[in-house]
Amino acid sequence: MMKQLALLTLVVGACHKDADSTQSAAKEVNKQTTELANTVRDKAQAAGEGIAEVAREADDVAIANRRFHDERDARVATLRALQQMSGDVPMLLSLAVQNTPLTALGHANVMEQLGVVELRLAEAGKAIDELAMVGAPDWAQKNNDVSTFIDRLEAAMKNAVQTFEDAPRATTPSS
Repeated sequence: MMKQLALLTLVVGACHKDADSTQSAAKEVNKQTTELANTVRDKAQAAGEGIAEVAREADDVAIANRRFHDERDARVATLRALQQMSGDVPMLLSLAVQNTPLTALGHANVMEQLGVVELRLAEAGKAIDELAMVGAPDWAQKNNDVSTFIDRLEAAMKNAVQTFEDAPRATTPSS
């Protein structure tokens, strides 16, 4: 019986030791679980803040993009108005040529310059059409291209008017 009592004491002691060991393991699990929960909470909060920041930046981009489109559309409308007004120049000069007695050479020179004006009008129109569709990344280059075509158009119109003014007039025989 003593032997059984000693064995029982040993088993009870082992159970206490196992219970202490299990309690220690449970505390470690609880500690690790709490740390993990805190880490998850902190990461989720940081992610939420990051998502909110990205959303704010996306709103800023959308606002800037809308402003760009509005400004682009206003620029294109102004250029189309200029193109339309410039489109009247060939017609007006043609009327002036018809109503002015020019020599054949003077007439040919003015008509040649009117052809250049019409070519420049078409080039400017195409560039304006392209500008109307361009996005912000390509804006600077396309806007510079349009400015170049508008400058060429203005130069062609001035040259045509100057050619008309300088064209030799036909003399009419006196009666």
